[in-house]
Amino acid sequence: MPINKITKHKNNAEVKEPIDTEEISCERKKDNQYKVLPKSPIGKAIGYFLNQWKKLSRVLEAGKLQLDNNQIEHKIRPLALGRKNYLFADNHQAGQNIGMVYFFFATCKEHNINPYDWLNDVLEKIAETSMIGLEKLLPQNWSPEETGED
Repeated sequence: MPINKITKHKNNAEVKEPIDTEEISCERKKDNQYKVLPKSPIGKAIGYFLNQWKKLSRVLEAGKLQLDNNQIEHKIRPLALGRKNYLFADNHQAGQNIGMVYFFFATCKEHNINPYDWLNDVLEKIAETSMIGLEKLLPQNWSPEETGED
């Protein structure tokens, strides 16, 4: 079986060259399954592998598909931790406020904005900003050069 050559994509994701999955015959895999007891841990693992072979072969053939979801897990980990922390927010309103601040900081991160700079600027401008102009202070609409006046 050929070895995967790993290259870096411009978004820094690993892209593997496709593997010809036809080289691994299903009959050969099934022959190996019966060399161990089916109820043993290795027998269960082989059975699971055989049941998942079609899905696995698609990943190996495509090359661009990821075997895991580590990137999305990495992005949502802070949300899961924050959600757990909100349980200790003393009351419901405090939990909502924490969640809102957390949302603002996550939006800043998504738009490559320094949360500290955004928050400092917004706290300076919010008093003189009209209700209609508040939307301009949201992280996705914010730019540090704008004034808060309308």
